[in-house]
Amino acid sequence: MLQSQVDPLHAQRTLRFARAMLAAAAEVPMPGGGGASVSLRIGIHSGPVVSGVVGARMPRCGRGEGGGGGK
Repeated sequence: MLQSQVDPLHAQRTLRFARAMLAAAAEVPMPGGGGASVSLRIGIHSGPVVSGVVGARMPRCGRGEGGGGGK
């Protein structure tokens, strides 16, 4: 990435997006959850990263989950 393409507000925008995701998820009820809402765990990484959903039974995104999350 060229220096001219770097967004100096990238971290702030990423944090705002993460907080908006948490707020939106709190409004979504879990199916059969007895009134509980959807919960998210969000990690923010400041360098190059490859993201995706890992696993079928317990989907986990990104890296650093430990315990063999890629099964």
